[in-house]
Amino acid sequence: MTANTTLIKEMNKKLVREQLKHMRQATVIELAHATGLSVVTVKSLLVELIEQGETCEGETAPSNGGRPSMRYIYNGNYRHALVIYGYQKNDNNFIKFNVVNLFGKCVYRDEMYIQDVQVGSFTQFIDKATTLYPTIGTIGFGLPGVEDGGIITSNDYCGIVGDAFMDFYKRKYALPIVFVNDVNAAVKGFFSDLTDKDIPCLVGMYFPRIYTPGAGMMINGDIYTGAHHFAGEIGHLLPGVDWTRLDYADEKTVADAVAALLAIYCRVAAPNQFILYGDFFSDKLVKDVQLQVNRILNEKYKIKVAVSADFEEDFDRGMIIAALEQLNDTL
Repeated sequence: MTANTTLIKEMNKKLVREQLKHMRQATVIELAHATGLSVVTVKSLLVELIEQGETCEGETAPSNGGRPSMRYIYNGNYRHALVIYGYQKNDNNFIKFNVVNLFGKCVYRDEMYIQDVQVGSFTQFIDKATTLYPTIGTIGFGLPGVEDGGIITSNDYCGIVGDAFMDFYKRKYALPIVFVNDVNAAVKGFFSDLTDKDIPCLVGMYFPRIYTPGAGMMINGDIYTGAHHFAGEIGHLLPGVDWTRLDYADEKTVADAVAALLAIYCRVAAPNQFILYGDFFSDKLVKDVQLQVNRILNEKYKIKVAVSADFEEDFDRGMIIAALEQLNDTL
């Protein structure tokens, strides 16, 4: 009975926390109405949230002749997440470091080029960030590769492949670590910014030139990673194409290769839309790709393709969402 009561209380506290975080500030009555909990229950939970510094009292709300109500304000800086992610910029490994609060607002950032990424390459910045923000409660890594059960099974940064990377950071900082594939994070970020989210299947593909391409697929609003998180490892799906040596100025060659990839995905997953990331895509190239895919599929499946120049923004947004999901689970 006690265990059940404790569980129900924690579930209710999470409900109040999430609602107040969403509203930013609210009265007890407003929270009770939004959560479906009683006024008495909401009041008692707010007392606990105030004691732990997660919420504070604000000004009284205007009344309509009755007793003024206290407004409660959620403290977005109660905890922070450290987000570290890397992608290709100027044909080099570009790494960004962001500290974000519980509202997803970036409160501190840094960036650098790291020519040879190794297991310990990020410690200098993490040490600095955790000193400045001891409220950091999770670390999110967004890197171009696959993590399965704490083991980096493949990665464009060869120096971190194996079981040492995740274990090293968990032991050194004693914080929850979340690893997200770069394209999965970008697709997650792209989807979150859509006004109309009624897209049952969305596929994103990233073509970084100096590395093989990767893909991310979202089904009914959730990223599909497959067994061992291997879904989307498309770099060697076309045996006759070496993406790292491809002449990206040759639009016909590029169109042939990209169209072949898209046609495979159409046959297997039939996505509602593709989002393509790559600095070489032109309007003509995209049109040629669409025409070729339609021909390959005998005009039986019409694809919808969009090109985005905002890989960094989508990646950033997706990583923040993933890190905050992990952080919220620890509150």
